[in-house]
Amino acid sequence: MKRVTVILSALVAVAAIAFIFLGLNMRHQGMSYTVYTEPDAVNKVLNQIQDFSHTEQAAAWHAGLEQYETPHKHLVDTGESWIALGVGLIAALCIWLVLNKGLKIIGFMSVWMGVCVLQIPLIVRYYTMRQERFDYHPSTDTVLIPIINESFLVLVGLTLSMVIIYFTMRKHELSSCLPLKQVSPTRLMLMGLWIVLLILSVALSFQDAKLGPILSCITLIPMVYRMMVAAPK
Repeated sequence: MKRVTVILSALVAVAAIAFIFLGLNMRHQGMSYTVYTEPDAVNKVLNQIQDFSHTEQAAAWHAGLEQYETPHKHLVDTGESWIALGVGLIAALCIWLVLNKGLKIIGFMSVWMGVCVLQIPLIVRYYTMRQERFDYHPSTDTVLIPIINESFLVLVGLTLSMVIIYFTMRKHELSSCLPLKQVSPTRLMLMGLWIVLLILSVALSFQDAKLGPILSCITLIPMVYRMMVAAPK
């Protein structure tokens, strides 16, 4: 069993390093391009759509900018997604190794909280970076509202998950694990669904380079799995 764990850990580490190098290479290539083919692309699109209604401008803005875009956005965004995936795998592997050595519930919940809160600065970066490269129409005065909304959702999700962890683990021990076949069907189904949702969140966030969900959801997967197989007290 230990040999299998070592092999799997090595494979995850190699894959993570490969993803990071792939991402760094793509990001480096992307940074060699300007964002748009012409320095005054933004002003040109604004002039093209100035007679449109406000609703029409929002749709025409993106279509107008696309004709001036270089590979910069695609390469940088995809590269950062690969980097986040690699870093998330390394973090998940480290947490898994720590869990195997033993971690008290207080430490477990502290790590969980830190991983979830990590999303907030990445949400700020996501919106401010896109505002700076004019992904949003200039009439969008601030990205503060989506930043606040998404950060609030993170905190709500964190609060709910902490409550779930408390009720899930109050009669179970993190330090002792059961084989999957001995886990109760209800616990197996609910925790398994949670893991599937985390994986789905990573997949949906990858294309749009939402680094917060990519990093945090990957890191939380081994923690949810550990709760699933935790032995009763």
